[in-house]
Amino acid sequence: MWQEKIETGNKQLLISKDESIEILKVLNLKTYEAEYKTVIIWFPEKFNIASANKLLKAIEEPPPKTLFLLVAEDAEQIISTITSRTQLVKVGRIEEEELEAAIVQEFQLDIKSAREIALRSDGNYITAKKLIHHSESEAIFHDLFVSWMRSAFKGNVLGLIEWTDEISSLSFGREKQKQFLNYGLLLFRESLIRNYGDSSLERSGEDASSFLIKFAPYIHGANCLEIITVFNDAIYHIERNANPKILFLDVSLKLTKLLRVPASPQKIS
Repeated sequence: MWQEKIETGNKQLLISKDESIEILKVLNLKTYEAEYKTVIIWFPEKFNIASANKLLKAIEEPPPKTLFLLVAEDAEQIISTITSRTQLVKVGRIEEEELEAAIVQEFQLDIKSAREIALRSDGNYITAKKLIHHSESEAIFHDLFVSWMRSAFKGNVLGLIEWTDEISSLSFGREKQKQFLNYGLLLFRESLIRNYGDSSLERSGEDASSFLIKFAPYIHGANCLEIITVFNDAIYHIERNANPKILFLDVSLKLTKLLRVPASPQKIS
């Protein structure tokens, strides 16, 4: 969401050493109106070793009346030397009813759509906003995912190559590619819930639910962990500028085997 807001396109976010030096320069300025200086750092996950080291002393022992606020989406990705010098404050999930009401009020959505988004965002307002802004993209994601899974299950290698060419030709930057893979992870999760859990926990929309009726039985305990690992590894490599055509074809070929793994027979006690 933040990357789209600042329009970085296909570039990966990074807090560089030079930016850390600029922060230190700002700290040397005198305040004009406010009593405190407040340094807000968005996405501290994007510090590298060099840029983090430049700020360690300032974060550990800030100048008088100086506050550092590091706003992160995933605190576990922040370099440990930074987290050890900060106090973690987690923002808790919002109750579904409250989030639904806020979505209706702010975005003027109908109650049905607002309820669906509130369920899928799991109490996270930022995720809810992403889902609203990406609704058009998600329709594309769904069609791409369905055709991908069908070709993979059939072992249609030529179809998978054509699919890989198609997704590579779309104007998908790396963030969109990651969003697409995360959409796939959502549907795998929904498949497992449909197979083993309470259907009230499902967060997918109507189109996805119709697809999952036939797809869910092929995602089970014997293959789900490997499939999820393949997708998470793909997201990791996209962040490190992997060639998307090669990457998606590699994932596709792995799926042709994993989707055909039979479910383990349940033991009768």
